[in-house]
Amino acid sequence: MPILLPLFPIIGPSRTELSDAQAAALAHCKASFSGNAYVNNQSGDAIIVTAKGLKHTLHGAMPARIRACYVLPQILENAEQTGVLPDKRGRPDIPYVHKYEIEVLDGATLLIALVVAFQHRTGQIIFYDLSFLQR
Repeated sequence: MPILLPLFPIIGPSRTELSDAQAAALAHCKASFSGNAYVNNQSGDAIIVTAKGLKHTLHGAMPARIRACYVLPQILENAEQTGVLPDKRGRPDIPYVHKYEIEVLDGATLLIALVVAFQHRTGQIIFYDLSFLQR
């Protein structure tokens, strides 16, 4: 069953409204989720949300991604792990990249949320990005 994205905030088409919605989502998510770890039900991975990951996700984000950030913990906990791959850039501090997918419903549109998290050499898995594919 897909995760339902919140209907609010309703985001108008102007750049100012979009920018304001991004800033509001970032402030809310930093206050509510940043520094917290969410355990993925399927893999058992504890995924830590950081301000850097939230900023990366919301930079230039369109309305669906902004709304998805409000339910990020649900997405992280319920997504299906689709792969653990060596970092293709060969960064010594990031040996593995974890990928997850989950269906989300944005109004009447079914989307696939793609989550990327980096596993640091310390073993911590850090949320990096959220994007979408349309089903």
